[in-house]
Amino acid sequence: MSAVETALVVDDDFLMRDFVIESLRREKIVVTEAGDGKEACNLMMKHDFDMAFIDLKMPGMSGIDLLKHMQRSGKATIPVIMTAFGTIERAVEAVKNGAYDFLMKPFSPEQVSIVVSRARELLNLRSQNRYLQEELGMALPGGRRIIGSSPAIREMLRQIEKVAQTDAYVLVEGESGTGKELV
Repeated sequence: MSAVETALVVDDDFLMRDFVIESLRREKIVVTEAGDGKEACNLMMKHDFDMAFIDLKMPGMSGIDLLKHMQRSGKATIPVIMTAFGTIERAVEAVKNGAYDFLMKPFSPEQVSIVVSRARELLNLRSQNRYLQEELGMALPGGRRIIGSSPAIREMLRQIEKVAQTDAYVLVEGESGTGKELV
């Protein structure tokens, strides 16, 4: 399984923050803490985290605002929203803004453990998927790419992009050495 080695806990409530930190340390995760969204943004600019446990309701920058910031920054951090003010609408909003999971306060250390375990499975699946795509030629390892600018190459690349967005099966034909495995 892929490792979840680091986490950021963002909550303005010291006791809740401490509880989540202790729960994560039991999972052998190195934890960094922030008391608000702005502090969390600054930490995320300086460090990469595997996971982030984020309180939904904080003064200043809310958990949703922080999720949006994370989405814009393109970080691979797996965000989990924590809240005592949970509704289905709030959970849907959080997921739409990139939350991986949604924990209702109060929750137990076992629930944190389950979320971490699921995140590890997700990272493992992403890693396997990347490997398999490279092996099958769907992704190009080492930054390889199709090179060319002729009208025929441009048309082929346009068709690849179009078909790649579907679940359609395609047959790629061509002589040996023409780059079919790249397509």
